[in-house]
Amino acid sequence: MSVHFIDNTVFGDSVGTADMRQIFSEVSTFQRWLDVEVALARAQASMGMIPPEAAEIIAAKADASLLDLEAVKASGKRTGHSLLGVLGEFRKLIAHDHGRYVHFGATTQDILDTATVLSIKAAYTLVLNRLDGVLRLIADVVDKHAATVMVGRTHGGHALPITFGFKAAIWLSELSRQLERWQQARERILVGNMTGAVGTFAPWGDQGFELQEKTMALLGLGVPETCWHSSRDRIAETMLLCAMLAATCARIGNELYNLCKPA
Repeated sequence: MSVHFIDNTVFGDSVGTADMRQIFSEVSTFQRWLDVEVALARAQASMGMIPPEAAEIIAAKADASLLDLEAVKASGKRTGHSLLGVLGEFRKLIAHDHGRYVHFGATTQDILDTATVLSIKAAYTLVLNRLDGVLRLIADVVDKHAATVMVGRTHGGHALPITFGFKAAIWLSELSRQLERWQQARERILVGNMTGAVGTFAPWGDQGFELQEKTMALLGLGVPETCWHSSRDRIAETMLLCAMLAATCARIGNELYNLCKPA
C-alpha cells in the first residue's frame, strides 16, 4: 500500500515522473553502489593495487538486479548496516577468491555518498533538459503574445493594462535565473569522495590522492579538495535548488490558474 502520491501507481505522475522515480529507485540505488565499487576496483587495478583480473570479474558481476534482496534485507535487520548486506551478496555473485578485492580499503560513506552524487548527476540532466524545454516554450509565448492586451492586476483587482507577452517574459526571466543557478552549482555539487575510513587515505598511503582522482574520472565526477564525509552542504544545496525551482513553477502554475477565472 502506498503512503504518498509519489508511490501511487495511478496518481504518481501527477507529482513526479517515471524516469525520475527510476533514478532513485531501490535497484538503481544499489546499482550505483556497485558502479562505485567497480570504478574503485578498476582504478586500483590500473595502479597495481589489485590484480587486473579481479577488477574485470568485479565489473562483470556488478548487476544489482541479480542481488538477493531478501538476503540483503535480512543482513540489514541483523547488522543495522546499510552497505554490508549488498557487499555480502555481491561477493556471492562473484563466487571467486577475487571477491576479497571488492571495497578494498574503502569506507561505507565513500560508496554511499559518491553513489548519491551519481544519482543527483542523472537527475541533474533531466532537470536541465526539461527546464531548457520549458524556457523555449515560454520564449515562444513571449514572442507570440507580445502585443496581446490583458488586464493587469494589483492585489487581485484590475489595474493598468499589460500584455500577456509581458507577463510571460517575467516567467521567462525568473526561470532563466533558476537555470543559471543550477548551472553554476553543478561543479560544487557533482563531486564524489574516495578517502577511506575517517577520510585520511590511510588504506592506500601516498597513492590515495591518485586513486581518488582515477576513480572519480571513471565516474565522471569532480574531485574534492578534501574529505567531505561529514559535510552535507552539497546535498543541502541540491535540495535548495529543487525548492527554489519548485517555488517558481508553483507560482507560475497558481498564476495560470487565476488567469483562467472569468473576472
